[in-house]
Amino acid sequence: MTTQALDILYGLNTHPSTSAFAQSIYDARPFLADITRASHALNILGLLSAIPATVAGGLQFLKLAQKQDVSGKLKAAGSADEKLRVAKRLHPKLKTAFVHAILNDIVIIGAAWNWYSRRRNVMNAPSGLNVLVSVVTAPILGFAAFLGGKMVFDYGVGVNLRGYWHSNEE
Repeated sequence: MTTQALDILYGLNTHPSTSAFAQSIYDARPFLADITRASHALNILGLLSAIPATVAGGLQFLKLAQKQDVSGKLKAAGSADEKLRVAKRLHPKLKTAFVHAILNDIVIIGAAWNWYSRRRNVMNAPSGLNVLVSVVTAPILGFAAFLGGKMVFDYGVGVNLRGYWHSNEE
């Protein structure tokens, strides 16, 4: 989220239609080079930390789907209408986990595109399109984080994995 906020700050201070307003609140122009470098570095850190988070989340999702025998139920359903009924009857935590994963994937794709497209720019400065991607992905990331918290606090997903990872014979 910090990467997106820094990109948005950069965009507000450099775009002709918003720069006067942004600079009347706080003139960040002397720090634009630092803002762009920090944003790019934090974006790289976010992408690197997304790898283990995606793997761990994917394993948790597979565990949830196996518990509900989603693949077996979908295979048993013949028509598309029956498959839709199966999907509607799934536990809310599995639906929440699915939406959480899709939203995080969208954010990761946006972050990867931002990194790739600006890696050769002077001072890694974001283009207008990079700023737009950050504006779009920031609320998506916030909602995905909300759904992640909902899964933990409302459904207990990812809580007390001791029995899952260790044997009870200790």
